[in-house]
Amino acid sequence: MLAGGYEPSWTPDGRIVYGHSDYPKATYALRVIALDGTAIDLWTTTGDLGSPRMLANGRVIFVLNGDVWRLDPGSAEPVQLTQGLQAASGPSVSPDGRSVAIAAGGSLPGLAVVS
Repeated sequence: MLAGGYEPSWTPDGRIVYGHSDYPKATYALRVIALDGTAIDLWTTTGDLGSPRMLANGRVIFVLNGDVWRLDPGSAEPVQLTQGLQAASGPSVSPDGRSVAIAAGGSLPGLAVVS
């Protein structure tokens, strides 16, 4: 086993991006790990983080507290892409990397696509 975590997905360069939780501290991290076990924390939060996906350009798309966010390479803070979405599934990135599709929940369930 490489590491403890949840909702892993492969990165374009052969690493794995995933969520990692530290229950005693109630913190969550976006983490990338290589197959040799070398891990890097990209960003840490106290929110409900999940479903990370890394794009070829190094951006990471993920769900935080029900909305879709983007973390750019080298950035200290993510950018919120949706508000009030109540995501019901993880994001799916288009082949060209320009759009993200996600199933929305809550009072208006359906498919949402954001740039």
